[in-house]
Amino acid sequence: MAHEERWNILAKAMGPNYADKDLATWELFGDARHRRNQQCVLRALKEFRDTIPAKVAAGVNLIFAGPIGTGKDFMMADTLRCAVKTYGKFARWRNGIEIFSEYRATMNPKSTVTEPEFIKKLTEIQILAISDLLPPAGNLTEFQAGLMFDVIDTRYRQGLPTWLTLNVEDPDEAKRRLGSQIVDRLFHRPAVMFCDWPSYREHEGRKA
Repeated sequence: MAHEERWNILAKAMGPNYADKDLATWELFGDARHRRNQQCVLRALKEFRDTIPAKVAAGVNLIFAGPIGTGKDFMMADTLRCAVKTYGKFARWRNGIEIFSEYRATMNPKSTVTEPEFIKKLTEIQILAISDLLPPAGNLTEFQAGLMFDVIDTRYRQGLPTWLTLNVEDPDEAKRRLGSQIVDRLFHRPAVMFCDWPSYREHEGRKA
C-alpha cells in the first residue's frame, strides 16, 4: 500500500478538522511565558518528527498532555501525517469514547466482530493514536481501565508505540485517572509534550 493511500485511510478516520491542518500554520498566542512554552514543544516535536523511524522502532510512546483546547489533537494529527506520508508507517486513529463503546458492542451475540478481533486491531497496528483517552470528567471505569490495560500492556510487551492525548494537568493526575499500571507502561519510554498554555479555542473566540 502506497504512503498516500495509507494517509487517505487515516485522514478519513481523523476527519477534516484535523487531517486538513498543518502544524506549520501554528499561531503563537498567550502571554510571553505561554509563547515560550509553545515554542519549546514545537521544537521538541520537530526533533521527534525528524527521527520517527528510530522512535517507532524503539517503541517510544508520544504523549500530548495538558488542559483542554490547547491543540494536542492538532499536533498529534500532523505528526501522524508525517509518520505515514513521509515514512510510510501504518497508523490507526481512534477516540477513547469510541473504543469503549465499540468494544462493549462486541459483547452483543449479534455482533459481527468478536472481542479478540477488536483488540487485535488495536494491538497489532504499528502506531496506535488515541484521542482523548480519558472521559470528560472522572476516572476510567473498571471496565474501561481493564480494556486499556490489555491494549497498552500488549503493545508495550511487543515494543509498539502508543500515541495519545490526555486532558490532564500533570503526571499525578494522569496516574489518578488512568491507574498506575497503565501510566507505568505509557511513561516508561515516552516523549511527552506538555501543553502548558490556555485554550486556543477560547483565544479564537476572543478574536472573533
